[in-house]
Amino acid sequence: MNYAFYGIGQSAGDAGVSIQLNQAGPAGMVEGLVHVGHRWYVGARYLALHMTVTSPEIPIAGGPTIPGVDANIRTASLGPRVDFDSRDSSFYAKAGTQLQSIIGFYGEGVGGHRSYQSYQGALNRYHAIGTRNVLAWHAGGCGIAGDAPFYDLCLLGKPQDLRGYTLGQYRDRAMLAAQAEWRSELWWRLGATAFFGEGLVAPDFGSFTWDGLLPGGGVGLRFTVATQNHVNLRLDYAWGKNSSALYMGVAEAF
Repeated sequence: MNYAFYGIGQSAGDAGVSIQLNQAGPAGMVEGLVHVGHRWYVGARYLALHMTVTSPEIPIAGGPTIPGVDANIRTASLGPRVDFDSRDSSFYAKAGTQLQSIIGFYGEGVGGHRSYQSYQGALNRYHAIGTRNVLAWHAGGCGIAGDAPFYDLCLLGKPQDLRGYTLGQYRDRAMLAAQAEWRSELWWRLGATAFFGEGLVAPDFGSFTWDGLLPGGGVGLRFTVATQNHVNLRLDYAWGKNSSALYMGVAEAF
């Protein structure tokens, strides 16, 4: 993977100064879920990777640098996952709720070199407005405890959390984000969306402030490529704080 690294924390993201990193190595994940009734699913996830991080650039004075202790390390985690899913469709939901929670316990006991914990959660809700419109909203959070490498910290900028930012420009030990999206079927297979959200990162959940809120919003076009399941090609353009981004993909952002 090649990506821009801005450093850690809100101030590093605001500065907008980055270096290019190359992160390479083997990675694998095994996950299983069991339906336990009433739309609830319970299971576990095992994740292992051995990453080597390098940069072809000379560090900029006062800019971000690769944390030396994270340049070559193996990490592994094992933890529970709990899901609830009452959506009427997994491709283009018009009603229902989706809840996801994942905990990862990293350590030597499961094959890693570093001990820390990762906590992630997300909630999606869908409301049909008439026959051709949907109001969807998403809320997500992430928390890291312990000695985690910089690339396992919480990232702001995933399409489902907040659009309009380079993924990883804002990263820290805690993250919260929410966004709402209006989806309309216009004519034939064409559709359009408008969305807006807010997000923030901090060293811990107690350090969040209103001044740190990062806005993001935009508009998008949709083209239905599979009418039976309403699978859309997605093209979105979003604006953030002093940034913008173009997104292309299959199916909705959340």
